[in-house]
Amino acid sequence: MKKIFLLLLSGLYALSGQADQIEFKYDACGNCIRKVKTTVIGTKSKSATMGNRQAAGNEEEACALRQWSDGTELHIYPNPTRGPLNLVFRGTRSDTSCTLRLLDAQGIQMMYREAEAVSCTLDLTAYPAGIYVLQVTCGNETKEWKIIRE
Repeated sequence: MKKIFLLLLSGLYALSGQADQIEFKYDACGNCIRKVKTTVIGTKSKSATMGNRQAAGNEEEACALRQWSDGTELHIYPNPTRGPLNLVFRGTRSDTSCTLRLLDAQGIQMMYREAEAVSCTLDLTAYPAGIYVLQVTCGNETKEWKIIRE
């Protein structure tokens, strides 16, 4: 009886001519930059864009998600990662000190270290797959990134 009801219900939905399609766009780092939901009713369609942000032109620039007030930019790639995570600072003054903190999903600090002025690599191969938060503090400002470890 349940199967017949579900079949009848799905048939009525199909006859109504309404269908939803969701399309996601990602930058080179794997961050979702655009979500488009399209609802098709009969022959008409209506689109809604959610969280529309512009992606940068090339892969390395697409990873530059944060900029500090002193002009320092941080490029992080690849994200998601299977182990090594590269951090490249641009526009950093030589007297600026930066620290890195890696937190797990519960907010527990997994790693803490001082960052080199130009670039560094974090080795995440020893950590289990999951979502992490990378906090980078340069001077008095702290920025955060969601890092996915595959």
